[in-house]
Formats: sequence, structure tokens, C-alpha cells
Amino acid sequence: MPPRNPHATDPFDDEPEDDFADEESDDLGDELDDLDDDDLIGRLPNDEPYGTDAEPLFRDPDEGLPPDQARSRRAMLGVPDFDDDEDNAPPTPARAMQDAIIEQVNDLLEDEWEWDAAAEKAYEALAIDPTYGRAANALLRCYLTHNALREMQHVLMKLFNPDDEERFNQRHRIAAYSYRVLSRAEFWLEWDEELPPEFANVKETLAAGQQALRRAYFGGEERDLKEARAQFKAALDRVADRAGLMWYLARLYADKGYLADSAALLGALIAASPARSDVLRLYAEMLWWRDHSWQVPWIH
Repeated sequence: MPPRNPHATDPFDDEPEDDFADEESDDLGDELDDLDDDDLIGRLPNDEPYGTDAEPLFRDPDEGLPPDQARSRRAMLGVPDFDDDEDNAPPTPARAMQDAIIEQVNDLLEDEWEWDAAAEKAYEALAIDPTYGRAANALLRCYLTHNALREMQHVLMKLFNPDDEERFNQRHRIAAYSYRVLSRAEFWLEWDEELPPEFANVKETLAAGQQALRRAYFGGEERDLKEARAQFKAALDRVADRAGLMWYLARLYADKGYLADSAALLGALIAASPARSDVLRLYAEMLWWRDHSWQVPWIH
């Protein structure tokens, strides 16, 4: 199953279409038409094509490093350090459930065309416990299949200029778009960025925060992101339904690719109230994309 609405325009782009969308996309489409499927496998913006005889595209960045240095490297990147001893410990009921789901992922991945269904299963495993390294790796394997790479290649070359990485904060926008187009969580089906009526008493504050977040998304300016955070904090301090607004803001941050901000809100929400399945699912997604998006080749 291909990504949802893969050929639609960027859902976050509320500005007029630029020259690239009108002119250069036709050239990219012609270039794609001239390439064989074998040329497209793994060929992402700014990457050279690779084949079965080439060196592996994805190397273990810890290869050859002493364990302490490898741990330090991962810590600097914010990558969770999973305990190797957990494989030797008796499995908990949660781990047993995750392992059973991961076996379903493995079965689906025997047919690479099922990478999307396999990824949804991997998300189910992550939602049980997003710190489980085997579940995190299962999802990454789904996104590293040749069919996933090829489909995302087609999508991104139609929506983004591969020769201008910094245009309109493009790298961040690619990451945000990738998450949204690949997530199958049900709460996105009814997502509406419009402010719910129950938060009318903080409407102006939230509107100012949304405008600042949109500027940060397009321009990549840290001051705009800081302003958005300040406005949202002010709204949270004044609103009656604090948990409801936290859930709305967590989705707003996620929608615009601010994964760490979304994860922080969701973590506080889980700690403050009984966890709902949709909150746990988004939390698992945010942690994975926050910690592992650097391993997704088309983003970097």
C-alpha cells in the first residue's frame, strides 16, 4: 500500500506555489520516466544510485568503535542506549506481546510490497513500550526496504526540490511530511488544525502561537519556535481543560514535525492522567521519529 495521498501537494504549504512546482517538477518527472525501476531503487535526493554489487548504503556507524565511544556517539545524537542484557532476561508479558507482533512484521516483510502493512504492525509493537529496541529496529527495517525507498523517492521528487536543501526550511519539512504521510494512526484521519470551540477563552493566544509555529516551519527561525512555545505555555496556564489542550498541541507540534516538543507534551500528559491508546500511539511515534529519523535516508 503506497503512502497516503502521495501525489498531493504539501499539506502544510499554505503559500502560493513556487516556480519549482510549476516548472522544475516537470523536468524531474521526465527524468523519472527515463529511469528504469532498478535505477530508482534506493535513489533518493542527493544520493547516488546503488545496486547489489555496490558497497552497502547503510553501514553500522558504530562499526570499529570501542563500546564506550559507540555509546558516547549515540548519546550525542540522542539515540536511546538499549541494554544488551535484556535479551537474556525472562520476557515480561509486554515483551512477549511485542515479540509476537514483531514476528508478524517479519512475516510481512518476506514480501517487500507489504512494507507499509509491516510498518503499521511495528507501530503497534512500539505503542506497547516505545523503549524496546527490537520494536524500534523492526520499524526501521520497514522503511529501509527497496520498495519503501522507491515510493518515497517518487513522492519527494514531486514535492521538494532535491537541489535546494535549505529552501523554506526544506529538510525539516521533508521530515515532517515523511512522518505524516507514513503514519497510519486513526487520530490523523479526523485531524483539523482549527482550534476546538472549548478553548475559546485562549483563542487569541493560541492563534498567535500557531502563526509563530507556521513561520518556524517555513523559515526555520529558532525565535519563531520559541515564540510559539511561549504562547502555548501561556494558553496552558489559563485553559480549564489542560489535558485536552495538551493533546491538541501535541498533535499540532507533530503535524509540523516538531517531534521533541510533541513528545514532551505527551510524556507529561501520560504522567498526569490515565493513558489512552491514541496518546500512547502518538507518543511511541514521536519517540521513534525523534530518535531514529537520522537513520531514514531520504531525510538526510
